[in-house]
Amino acid sequence: MAGIVVAIDGPSGSGKSSTSKAIAIRANWNYLDTGALYRAATWIALNKGVSEGWEIISAIKEQPIVFSSDWPVSSFKPLEGMATAVFRRLSSDQLPHNESEAITIQEALAAYTTGVTSMLGSEPANLNIGSSFSAVVLSADLMQQDLEGLLSLELLAVYKDGIELLIHHQN
Repeated sequence: MAGIVVAIDGPSGSGKSSTSKAIAIRANWNYLDTGALYRAATWIALNKGVSEGWEIISAIKEQPIVFSSDWPVSSFKPLEGMATAVFRRLSSDQLPHNESEAITIQEALAAYTTGVTSMLGSEPANLNIGSSFSAVVLSADLMQQDLEGLLSLELLAVYKDGIELLIHHQN
């Protein structure tokens, strides 16, 4: 059975996104901001200097569109965003929404990390002795978590370019 699809059309600045997000939250539906998607595809096409449909598709394959928060429809917290993408719900008492759209934890992690690196045009990171690094330290193995485990992970430390930005202190 196909899900419900609602499209809202109107002039720029008329409140389409705000209205759509509010409806999605209230109805517990997925929300796709096609305006943001088109802007991302347009930016890629302009950045690559392409205009033909097949060229744009090729450019998007080379420069993937990456994950970010879709607050307030999805959480601004990366682990909650990943949980929603993987388990298609944010708590055990919710029914999964559009389970066929679920992705693996590996795909979600890549979308929040290497996908962003690719988007920024950075080279993939290599950890070498003596080089600086950026890292997030969690309380358990991210790849081994179910929904509840993923949502209960604690952030223990954050490092950016080898500098400790945050350390979790237990009381």
